[in-house]
Amino acid sequence: MFTMEWGFESCDNLPLRSFSSNVEQILGYSPEELLHPGFSYSELVHPDDLEGVIEKIKHNVENKIDSYEESYRLKTKIGQYIWVYEFTIFVRNEEGNPTTIRSYMYDQSEQKKTEEALRIAEARLEKTAYELTENIPVGTCTMVQPAHGGMAKFEFMSRRFLELTGLTREEAASDPLKAFACVHPDDFDDWVALNVRTFQEKTSFFAETRLVVNGETRWVTAESIPRRFPDGTTVWEGVLADITDRKRAKEALSESVRRFNDLVAHVSVGVYVFWIRADGCDEFECVSDGWCKMNQIRREDVLANPAIAFDIIHPEDLERFKALNKECVREQKQFSWEGRIIIGDDVSFALIESTPVFLTMAIVDGLVYSKTLPRGRGTKRN
Repeated sequence: MFTMEWGFESCDNLPLRSFSSNVEQILGYSPEELLHPGFSYSELVHPDDLEGVIEKIKHNVENKIDSYEESYRLKTKIGQYIWVYEFTIFVRNEEGNPTTIRSYMYDQSEQKKTEEALRIAEARLEKTAYELTENIPVGTCTMVQPAHGGMAKFEFMSRRFLELTGLTREEAASDPLKAFACVHPDDFDDWVALNVRTFQEKTSFFAETRLVVNGETRWVTAESIPRRFPDGTTVWEGVLADITDRKRAKEALSESVRRFNDLVAHVSVGVYVFWIRADGCDEFECVSDGWCKMNQIRREDVLANPAIAFDIIHPEDLERFKALNKECVREQKQFSWEGRIIIGDDVSFALIESTPVFLTMAIVDGLVYSKTLPRGRGTKRN
């Protein structure tokens, strides 16, 4: 910290009167040099900062402002510039006119270097984030809604976002409503209503819809989260992802399941597909209506909890059933077991056969389950 004090004769005539003893240590100028009649403080101020320094003095004098602060650069005796922070007060006479300008200063060069390093780092980070955003497979966008509400406008749209919507950057920036033009006609009204409600209530957004671009229909998910700023502005940062392949795969799977059910509905045995995964998890992929009827187990129950399928094995046969399962998995061979099962109060005999498929990460048992009850072998459970 160091101080300087000038006499005030006019905004263009500010003779240096006094200064603290450490000025020479910081700036390198001796007291004799600073007080010499030919010395000009303005010559120490960086040329790019000088006009602003003078204008600030004039502004504060004209508007009778008693104190202010600013930062600018000063040249040291060895020709280097340092940044100084300055807190300045005007000392006035009884008429209210300034007579003295007193400034308290400190060297903030290190702070400025840190700020510049931070600015460069932020610029690099912003550039990296932009490049990353432009090259990821999902579309991203930023929309800003003014404090008074109303329609939000696009501030940023990634290249992938524009590809998915069929828009140009200029079209989306000039009219955000054009982003709705590509929404499938059957989805349009619900999609617009959901967006309107989101902007009104300023809530998170997540939904699926179909987009039609260049005659091609594709499924997308849109997700965005609002951020409120102190000035009332709301910013939505969103992601638009193409899920067409996933939708098609799901539809294909549904069709496969439908065909599977149509097939097994006409056979007299119960059919199911059971996974024994490498991580130790077991699960049913599907069970036929016949399987559910034979075992009196609901499909949704056994898909949620595969263990209940083994609860019907007779306790006296369960250990042999488990051992045979382990043996077939270990030796990678076909499974065939005949034993007792308990359905309600009835004990019946059943035949379970399967031809497992051994994969890298799991074993798929394509099981055909046939329940038989030869004459004289059915009993009541005690």
